[in-house]
Amino acid sequence: PTMDSVFLGAMLAVSSTTIIIKAVDELGLKKKKFATLVFGILIVEDLITIAILVLLSTYAVSQQFVGGEMVISVLKLVFFLVLWFLGGIFFIPTLLKKAKSLMNDETLLIVSIAMCLLMVYLATMAGFSPALGAFVMGSLLAETTKAEKIEHLITPVKDLFGAIFFVSVGILIDLTVIGEYIIPILVITLVCIVGKIITTGLGAYISGNPLKTSLQAGMSLAQIGEFSFIIAGLGVTLNATSGFLYPVVVAVSGITTFTTPYLIKSSEPFYNWIDKKMPERWKSSLMRYSSEAHTITSVSDWEKTLKSFIMNMILFSVILVAIIFLSARYVLPFVEQKIENVTVGFAATVVLTLGLMAPFLWGLVVRNERNEFFAQIYAQRKYKGPIWIMRGIKMAFAIFFVVFFINRFFSIDIALYAAFIIITAFVIFRKRIQALYDRIENRFILNLNDRYHALQDYLYSSRLIYH
Repeated sequence: PTMDSVFLGAMLAVSSTTIIIKAVDELGLKKKKFATLVFGILIVEDLITIAILVLLSTYAVSQQFVGGEMVISVLKLVFFLVLWFLGGIFFIPTLLKKAKSLMNDETLLIVSIAMCLLMVYLATMAGFSPALGAFVMGSLLAETTKAEKIEHLITPVKDLFGAIFFVSVGILIDLTVIGEYIIPILVITLVCIVGKIITTGLGAYISGNPLKTSLQAGMSLAQIGEFSFIIAGLGVTLNATSGFLYPVVVAVSGITTFTTPYLIKSSEPFYNWIDKKMPERWKSSLMRYSSEAHTITSVSDWEKTLKSFIMNMILFSVILVAIIFLSARYVLPFVEQKIENVTVGFAATVVLTLGLMAPFLWGLVVRNERNEFFAQIYAQRKYKGPIWIMRGIKMAFAIFFVVFFINRFFSIDIALYAAFIIITAFVIFRKRIQALYDRIENRFILNLNDRYHALQDYLYSSRLIYH
């Protein structure tokens, strides 16, 4: 049936992060170039799978793909990812540094696991998979100065749950189903392995990677795993797929789990064999394409300015939307409990929230005009018009956020008057707001680069000791 085919295609499209990381780690290949590429592909796959789950849910119910649902899902995913990374980088390194004296090995392990579970909970509450939450927190912890220590402490826990995962996969395999559907299982397994080697390898090569790296990446990703089970379970839950599909997919996963380490291990010898058999003319053409794809093109100051403008708009919009949402969800109910007069309560909520929004409204309007290439661009007459348009857009967005928020509590007239008063206040207190924003930004940048600076200090100390 069509529905079985659609769901099966989605299951085969997603590789197993758990299986690949375990295999690459045990084979000692984590530092290889292809491993970095594979890990990047796995991250993108996990993110795309969230959208696929939404799309399949809609398709299973309505029997048609709804583009609007897909767009909303992607925007929601981007919003929460940006918010989590911004908040995580701002708070987590600071928390670990403040509690440094309390962080012995046991405490650090417990805190790390607790943070991971907290992010898993937040991701689940937001409608995403637990795996996404774990990935986000892992990425945040990897940017702290405690990353190596956490990785060392978490290894036994990782091995324990890795063993549980593989045992659970084995338990799901029904030998009677394998016997009954042996031909479809073997065909799907063959399609999975060969298809992924070809498609992933080709995609990696087209994106500019050498043939060897592309082939190794393709052979590393030739399996299915945990997300495939989730998709299969979704099909069963929605009664959209046939009953035999789930155990068949589990069987395919079991077989490809077994073949993955051997495929990864044999990828380099297989490339060497291909390299020997390939005509020199083909080799030259393939190498030429790969090198040309990596040619670095210069980026103009205007492109940098435009990119900075778009990035700032996205980041600050996410922060401001989050503040407005949290205010409505938590600040307003708290104020209503403390203040009986509704109007006064609304006014207090507005003042508190606008106080939180102030530095980010300021950043939205002025930040990208403080970089090193903006002055050079503005000095050129042909760019003055576009720059003033960008300024107008930023100002319009800032006013929109203010008016939109105040209008939730008061009339549009009051909201517009308040926006005018706020603009006046920003002009009067611009130095204080700028100083507050600078403190927030400096803290964020310090946390973002904390691990790099710690590494530089370590290397410097090592050189002093050596000399």
